[in-house]
Amino acid sequence: MVKRPSLGAWVALAFAALIALAAAGWWYRTSRPEYRFTHGCEAAGAGDFALAERYAIELEESGQTDLGLLLRAHIEYHQGAAERALGYLRQIKSYGDLQTRCDVLAAQCLIALKNPREAEKALLMVLNQNPDHVDAHRWLAIIYYDQGDFRSAMPQLEQVAELDRADERPHFLIGLMNKDMDRQAEAAAAFQESLRRKPDGPRSKETRLELAEAQIKSMRPADALEALSGLNSDRAEALRAEALFAVGRIEESVQLLDAVLKQYPDHPGLLRLRGERYRDAGDNAAAAPLLERAVAADSNDFRARNQLALCYEALGRPAEAAEQHKKVKDTQAIMTKINQLSQDAMRDPWDAKVRERLAELCERINRPKLAAMWRSAAAACRTARPGPPGPAK
Repeated sequence: MVKRPSLGAWVALAFAALIALAAAGWWYRTSRPEYRFTHGCEAAGAGDFALAERYAIELEESGQTDLGLLLRAHIEYHQGAAERALGYLRQIKSYGDLQTRCDVLAAQCLIALKNPREAEKALLMVLNQNPDHVDAHRWLAIIYYDQGDFRSAMPQLEQVAELDRADERPHFLIGLMNKDMDRQAEAAAAFQESLRRKPDGPRSKETRLELAEAQIKSMRPADALEALSGLNSDRAEALRAEALFAVGRIEESVQLLDAVLKQYPDHPGLLRLRGERYRDAGDNAAAAPLLERAVAADSNDFRARNQLALCYEALGRPAEAAEQHKKVKDTQAIMTKINQLSQDAMRDPWDAKVRERLAELCERINRPKLAAMWRSAAAACRTARPGPPGPAK
């Protein structure tokens, strides 16, 4: 009589078979080229270059030479060696989807090398073949935004938002651009959409502050108070005090300003707001020193300077009042010129002269970050480097 295996033996054999199948499935998945490439890119992005290098070697050893080269280009790019990354990309011989990936990475490298003009050409070629390539739209938006060309950046960001409905970043940038163009209602709507997509995202606090400011400027102070709920910072307190005043809760606004000025005694916005409240109460003597400190902290805050001029008039100091009024007019004239030139910059993202002029004007009103941005944009207009790689012939 042949002895049959026990039930336990059958279970053990089945379990062993399942383990073998699972191991085979795992090996199949992890040995596939796309798995190796994707995880290699993730490793490079996370700074684990040794792991990314192992994936590149495995791709090359399995005959996926071009995919291995593309991964090596990613590694070099994340290590800050954009020129070397372009060298790897120029060796790729493939067409189709792989060439599209190559062109997008080449554009990123060209941006890193301060050559956005050639990067733009590469990305437009990608979109000509694939109009829904979300990363191509993303990088084009970055190029136009950095060049101060909001009219071109806006539709690119709208495309990103449509193609990736979980991404909150496009609407945040759309909000900032609308705010800069003094379209406060549109800015508020964009910030709200950004928060709807990711209420607790990494930029949610900043977005709520921007939203509150746009709501105050678009005559929705009650909504601004809701947006500011739970936020505690010098900027949040200044916006809260302004919103409280706008909804008629004047005493609360004054009490808040008195309390937070003890914590942030040199904040120009808080100083200006408290000075304005003193002026509203007819106490120009108390308002003047606060407004003087606000102007000293931000010499181009023409709202604070105008309030100071009115204080001097009320205090019988006409010469000082006239001096402040003149400075207000000078600053406003520069701001008007900046707005005009910004419109010119949007009409041509590669006009270096208008960007140099904008940088000079921003320096005159003590806006070093804006000046640096416009100088960088002007330099990008003049950059002439080799274009993106194409397939080897």
